Amino acid sequence: FSSRRRHTRYPLVTGVQTCALPISRNLLDMEINLLLAFNMVEEISSWQIELEGFTYISSDAVYGGNNQLISVDTKPYAQDLHGAMHLSRESIFGQIQTEKFLVLRPCALFGLGDTHNSYGPNKFINQAMNGLPVTLLNGGLDVRDHLWIVDFAKIVLDLHSSVSGYHPIASGRAISFLELANKMALILQIPFNLSISPQTNEISVRTFDVRSLELLTGYTLGNSLECGLTDISHKILHF
Repeated sequence: FSSRRRHTRYPLVTGVQTCALPISRNLLDMEINLLLAFNMVEEISSWQIELEGFTYISSDAVYGGNNQLISVDTKPYAQDLHGAMHLSRESIFGQIQTEKFLVLRPCALFGLGDTHNSYGPNKFINQAMNGLPVTLLNGGLDVRDHLWIVDFAKIVLDLHSSVSGYHPIASGRAISFLELANKMALILQIPFNLSISPQTNEISVRTFDVRSLELLTGYTLGNSLECGLTDISHKILHF
């Protein structure tokens, strides 16, 4: 939270909420994450002030299944505990008195030093740097969007306290995990020993229509993946 003076008597307070267990894999994880939200809302309510802005960092998991084009008009439909947890927290934080209530629902984020180790750039980097095979599931044919954490942070700073609503956040350029791994090997210039499991399931595709986001921010993020990987490459070389 940050505070500055609007005038002599009343503080101007804003908040961005990111705190949560990374993934709600079971009911206990979900309960902990909901309690975090309840406690924060209770504390903020005790201040008896209206915030200038409050931003909640949710997840694209609220949109449920795959094989869909997600836009600002897509209705959430959580199909697992993780998505249900974030959708519930959106409602909980929506009880906060604030001039601007913003919910951001990002696709998979990546960056050097990420401890989440989720399937995609974060996991592939950790596997390659530790001399392990880079494992690709379902033939590496599933398609996803990947956004560099630096670009996401810029979006948060640009939209917080100035925009309200519920917005999916992505680069707008989704690629297969096989294409991702090959691109990473080329840019990072570290050995990528691919271990590709055969395709056993229907190819899963999740893409984003980011035209609404581009209108809000005034810029595009189509090169977010390349920029992020290039930055990581420079840091690895100078580590």
